[in-house]
Amino acid sequence: MNINHLRIFRTLSSTLSMVQTAQQHQIKTSTVSQALARLETELGVLLIDRSTRPIRLTRAGLLLSQKTEAIFGIIHDLQNEITDQDIAAKGEIRLGMIDGLERFVMPAIVGKLNQIWPDRTLLTRTGRSDHLLEDVKEQRLDISISGHSTELIDGIEHHELISEPLIAVVPRDMAKMGQRPDLSLIPMIKFNTDFPLGRMIDAQMKRCRLSPRILASVDTTQSLVSLCKDLKAWGVTTPLSILDTPTAIDDLAIIPTPFPLITRTISIWHREGEFATTVSHIRSIAETVIRQKIATLSLPEAMPVKTDHLFPNIHHIQ
Repeated sequence: MNINHLRIFRTLSSTLSMVQTAQQHQIKTSTVSQALARLETELGVLLIDRSTRPIRLTRAGLLLSQKTEAIFGIIHDLQNEITDQDIAAKGEIRLGMIDGLERFVMPAIVGKLNQIWPDRTLLTRTGRSDHLLEDVKEQRLDISISGHSTELIDGIEHHELISEPLIAVVPRDMAKMGQRPDLSLIPMIKFNTDFPLGRMIDAQMKRCRLSPRILASVDTTQSLVSLCKDLKAWGVTTPLSILDTPTAIDDLAIIPTPFPLITRTISIWHREGEFATTVSHIRSIAETVIRQKIATLSLPEAMPVKTDHLFPNIHHIQ
């Protein structure tokens, strides 16, 4: 069965017009008729009812139309996979990742992808979500694991990886007997407001009319954790950021935020139609290592990391 004949039939199934189909493919109307006749001869059935205007698909034609979409979906996936394999075999992949994942998620991704494609060079970069997304858009990065954007970006696809609730942290000795301290009496360390997570937190605090004394603004989780511990202050961050900071669980108490629960979504971004296989591997590796990290730690009761609630689809990766 000729693939070009199927392409023509797929268009005809949509337009129900020989003339429009010919125009879209920049061919003669007679070529459309010949392609249709060849398919009908090969299958031994009539695919369209020629007695009506506009033409109408027969039951066999409807079935072939459905199967044709599936066929071209498989072809599209195959082309992406072949492209990925070709890039993997002889090129490099530029991967960006937000702060808060690089300590345990990045090594797992780099190590596993190196096993799959040992001849490929993997270039990594950490940074802010908005900067990483801009780098993907401008083709300075191929793939980015970063916070969710509120806008759709032309030519860029994204796949949600995880959605995590924000948490507050305070030095452990300031949260005695599991009681929540009065945060209005304690200074705060906060993320910079030019930092996407910082803007989210700042907006929520303004909405709730919270105005604590700010000791410092930071742009990394490590800085926030260190300053909260050393300066007897509190801050707002995310569960994954805490998991990525080894000493934080020992030094800090995790408490609910002083404002209604909000979440941060982390997605994998890449250019449309490219790196589909690589993104699939990255998503699987990241989810697996996050689940394993949570399972191996003795986490505080206040840590809201029920794994099946973090991921967009309830599925377990072996």
